[in-house]
Amino acid sequence: MAQFEYINGSHINKDIIKEFYQTTDRKVVIKYKDGTSEKVPDSYLNFLSGENFIIQVIPCVKTLYAAFGKNGDIVGEDTVYYLGLCADGNVRGLICNENYFEIADTVSNFVGLFETSQYKEEVK
Repeated sequence: MAQFEYINGSHINKDIIKEFYQTTDRKVVIKYKDGTSEKVPDSYLNFLSGENFIIQVIPCVKTLYAAFGKNGDIVGEDTVYYLGLCADGNVRGLICNENYFEIADTVSNFVGLFETSQYKEEVK
């Protein structure tokens, strides 16, 4: 299955990319198989590397907990029943929301994945 990335206003088939690398001036150079190249902002690096592209979903043998924090305290958590193997080789926790998966560590206040609950609900 072809993977497309939206780069500088165009959808580019990743199969035509020969290589890409980050420069010292925080840009990414993309070299295509036809010999052409272009320089784009470094925000494209995680897309090109496959950081958020899940290639396999793996059920957890044991339930995990994705903890979320604020000011050093755990303020909430989600149960993680699946892990996602991403195209860049990383394994990341997946949260099931409304019949779709969300990668846990893309949430801004993500703290980490834990084998036991870290959330202590306040008793009122």
